[in-house]
Amino acid sequence: MSNKKVDRIYCSDLERTVQTAEIVNKYVKSSIIVREELREIHMGRFHIQDAATIEAENPYFWDVWSSRSYDIPYPEGESGHIDVF
Repeated sequence: MSNKKVDRIYCSDLERTVQTAEIVNKYVKSSIIVREELREIHMGRFHIQDAATIEAENPYFWDVWSSRSYDIPYPEGESGHIDVF
């Protein structure tokens, strides 16, 4: 990576993501920008499913979620914040 130009590295404020950014930064010598908004959301049952599967198997959830009209929690998971979309 040392031959790549990287202006900034963005990561969430979770310790493991900051540690990863610091490892990468040893090679690219860039700025690390830590943003709470980049934290991942626990997607519950949907954790490893792709969008097409979620839409096909959970049409009501998909319709509400994709409309962004209000925040809806993932089944057995967390909800996000509508203002990040």
